[in-house]
Amino acid sequence: MDYIETGILIAHDYEIELTGDQSPTLRILHKESMHNRRGAAAESVYVYYEAMVRYGSLINQKPESVSLHILSFGFGLGYNEILTVIFFLKNNWSLDRLCLFSKEKDLSLYNLFNNWLTSKVDSGSIFDDVYFGIERAMVNFGGCVSKTAVKEKMKWLLNRKQWIQEGPVASISDFTDIYDVVFYDAFSSKINDYLWSERFLSDLFRARLSQSFVFSTYACTGALKRLAAASDAQFVKRDGYMGKRNASLVFRDR
Repeated sequence: MDYIETGILIAHDYEIELTGDQSPTLRILHKESMHNRRGAAAESVYVYYEAMVRYGSLINQKPESVSLHILSFGFGLGYNEILTVIFFLKNNWSLDRLCLFSKEKDLSLYNLFNNWLTSKVDSGSIFDDVYFGIERAMVNFGGCVSKTAVKEKMKWLLNRKQWIQEGPVASISDFTDIYDVVFYDAFSSKINDYLWSERFLSDLFRARLSQSFVFSTYACTGALKRLAAASDAQFVKRDGYMGKRNASLVFRDR
């Protein structure tokens, strides 16, 4: 896997892994991988694109003018951000409505991704393989949209400051918005126990989620089930992707 970004990623202590569906992921040196080894793209579609589908069903009767605030924990290689733009384009939702907030500890990953967005080279980047992995994984949803369209719209969101790329989370006070959809793709509690603490999640649910929301994550914990009940929300325990431990979907419609 000789990508344009390989040297930079290795210098930042990442190992590049090609997963079972031929899409790439990263592993922090000697620590956990960002995705399931059986399929990074397929897992992302299963856990996070399907969360957008659920949100679409919740707000089906609401005005087109309502803005949509999406919070994405753990930017990584940008899977969930690409999926968000694909969802909007496939469903003919106006991107004028979107406010996308990404959280990532390693800011260099944003730089690599943004360089890809503006690059005139059409192959050789790890993010090309991220996109093509998603394209293959989207077959069950009637296909994807073109890579060119995705890149152009993501650049457009950045230029209009509708996509905010932010650093690590230190406390709940780092958040100033109210979010409709949360992709909780943070590393596990082994790597960051604070983000998985019941106190932090409780503050997030209580103070930063809208009346109608969808919260999706690859993990399933007792804390999430308790917080769903306390928030008058529905908790769905989902089968984990390809034998992984159970995933969670929490949603509320008011």
